[in-house]
Amino acid sequence: MISNYIKIAFRNLLKNKVFSLINIFGLALGMAACLLIWQYVRFELSYDKFHAKADRLYRVTLDYYSDGQFIVSDVGSHNTIGPAARKDIPGVENYARLFPAWSYSTGSDTRMFTNDVVMFADSSFTSMFDLQWVKGSPEKALAHPHSAIITTEIAEKYFPGEEAFGRHIKYLDSDNDLDIRVAGVIKSLPAHSHLHFDILISRHTPLQEWGLEPNWDGNNDVTYILLEKNTDPARVASGLGGLLKKYQPQSTDRYIMQNIQDIHLYSDKTYELEKNGNGKLVYALLGVSFFILIIAWINFINLSTARSLERAKEVGIRKTMGSVRAQLIKQFMIESIVINVIAILLAITFSQLMNHVFSVLVGRDISQFSIFKDGVLIAATPGLLLVGCICTGLYPAFVLSSYQPVVILKGKFSSSQVGQKLRKSLVFFQYALATVLMTGVIMFYKQYIYMQRQDLGLDINKIIAVKLPIVKYSPIGDSIFNENSLEMKQKLMDHHLIKGVAMSETLPGNGIWEFNSTRGIRQVGAPANQHNYYFYRVDEAFFPLLGIGFAAGRNFRHDALNTESTVINESARKLLGFEDNASAIGKKIRWWGEDIEVIGVVKDHHHHSLDKTIDPTLYRHRKGQSGDYVTIKTSSHNLDETIQYIKEVYQTWVPEQYFDYRFMADVYDGQYESDRVMARSFTAFSLLAIFIACLGLFGLSYFTISQRTKEIGVRKVLGASVMSLCKLLTFRFLSLVGTASVIVIPITYYLGNAWLERYAFKTQLDWWIYLLPTLVMVMIAVGTVATHTVRAASANPVDSLKYE
Repeated sequence: MISNYIKIAFRNLLKNKVFSLINIFGLALGMAACLLIWQYVRFELSYDKFHAKADRLYRVTLDYYSDGQFIVSDVGSHNTIGPAARKDIPGVENYARLFPAWSYSTGSDTRMFTNDVVMFADSSFTSMFDLQWVKGSPEKALAHPHSAIITTEIAEKYFPGEEAFGRHIKYLDSDNDLDIRVAGVIKSLPAHSHLHFDILISRHTPLQEWGLEPNWDGNNDVTYILLEKNTDPARVASGLGGLLKKYQPQSTDRYIMQNIQDIHLYSDKTYELEKNGNGKLVYALLGVSFFILIIAWINFINLSTARSLERAKEVGIRKTMGSVRAQLIKQFMIESIVINVIAILLAITFSQLMNHVFSVLVGRDISQFSIFKDGVLIAATPGLLLVGCICTGLYPAFVLSSYQPVVILKGKFSSSQVGQKLRKSLVFFQYALATVLMTGVIMFYKQYIYMQRQDLGLDINKIIAVKLPIVKYSPIGDSIFNENSLEMKQKLMDHHLIKGVAMSETLPGNGIWEFNSTRGIRQVGAPANQHNYYFYRVDEAFFPLLGIGFAAGRNFRHDALNTESTVINESARKLLGFEDNASAIGKKIRWWGEDIEVIGVVKDHHHHSLDKTIDPTLYRHRKGQSGDYVTIKTSSHNLDETIQYIKEVYQTWVPEQYFDYRFMADVYDGQYESDRVMARSFTAFSLLAIFIACLGLFGLSYFTISQRTKEIGVRKVLGASVMSLCKLLTFRFLSLVGTASVIVIPITYYLGNAWLERYAFKTQLDWWIYLLPTLVMVMIAVGTVATHTVRAASANPVDSLKYE
């Protein structure tokens, strides 16, 4: 019997090729989009879950408060909290601290590099985190001073074609010249890890100069704790608060515990090891996948019930011949299952074919979470098929099987009002979803373009940045380095295509770990406070080169070190309590026990992306010290020639140093990568959802108009024009689409404003944002329905009436 039902199902598919193609293709596209989105969502939700102890691993961060007011949430914590927690808090099994290095060079005897990611770690790190070992022992790799773990990429980079294990690498900063033994080689941490490093050096290596000895003052370490099994995290968190009160009784700060699996999507603190994702956007994209699927299912239900007039006689004859309703329901359900099976097979094929394209779209290699590799998606696919069969099959099956044979065979059957209302409701709901998606895309792009075009308060175009090498500090060596760096700067300025050269400790848009922070800065004579300030060092050419304007005061002088002066930005001026910019000039602030004069106030500018507030920043002066960035403003002409000249000057000065350069605009723009990924993804899938909705409307209008060919013929015979018939036939669909688009405006307004709250600087949601999707959806509906309407209205009425 079932085989017979399957044969009938295929006959019906072949008999109604247009509707079969629309149903199958629409469902396949919807399912393929879902599988791709689920694949990406699985990647985003999988961060750090590959660690065997992930559910017990927590990061301890620090929230700053001043006079009971929240100031900032910082990733770093005191380097004493890990040992104290293991000693004093029951349930804490172990701890590991990471200390990210900055302003350093690493390399081999033949070549030094400045951009590899280096961290110092406790030996316990290898037992708490899962690493893929190629060579070495997890228990011994970091157990001794001057030992390190490196990745396979670094092994090949430093020792090409040679065995790296047991070899020695150099680590050089302004205070240390270390010879480090490679005690372990690992594969790089997976992409879905919240932290990545190239070189991990034993924290036992003497680094007293960095303040790594136990203290409750600095918070430069990233601390992880491992809880014992079945330990209540809330009880441990309470214990951490008790430790802070015990060792810093005057402090109002608070420790925060984060499970490492939550860091990527739900953490946005200062000094994050890497730029994190956004959980709300990921779940929004997941919602888009269900929207697409619902739209595809609605198409199927609409077309299936719309064809009820064609299937009515079949049902009447089958019932007359003895078929019971249960058999008819089974038959129509099997037809639905056949269509869904074909659709999901096509969907799997589409998703695999588009896997590489989608990976490029989202900027991630998500192939490891494909339907053939990821257990969750493997289990979800049959579930998707089952739910699809139920959602698309049950209602049409019950509707078609409910027809009365007496009414049908007397020729008195017509489509019910209930069925028509349902189809109208489904079309309404379908286009409401499509309008929400289109409005969301417009909002997303408007905010993205706003951030891209917003005046940053500085000019980062046509600026090349090169990192200076590191030299170990000594009065003579540092002096020689400074002199040589100034000579290099002058040599660069000699080129006719170079417009300016400056030096600075970090770059706008660059990693936060090069952006120093401190607390307790205040006006001389003002009470102490715990506000957080940021600072870095620049030379006198930095502000003019980047076009950062002065609101009051002056720049550093080129003929002096200006060691007892500082330039501040407007946000720092306000936080320090100066009434206006002019009143800050000449005043002194207390900074690390010294009285420093404010000589200038620069206008606020965006060091970071516009989803963050402007940092209260202070600038100190220095001339070309090791580890600085050289920023070079170039002409737009002959860029290759300019870069080659910069490389020749650099390598003449430091031939052993690898030449690496970046465009500052690219550095800054890199902060918006996650926004770009989401913008591209939302756009692509929203357009797909609209296409599927149009596909359904195309099929529904085709069928509806074909059922009214005789009515159209009669109206034409009675004198109706093609235009009047087009108005008559399209009004029904346009009224549904237009009403749906208008009704969702309050919903999109609320959702849009809620989403924009995550940005410190945001665009305005103008009225046209809500009107444009309505007009576009109406135009799409007109174009879709008009294809059939014009053809039917232009037909010769004789063709439809000659048999009456």
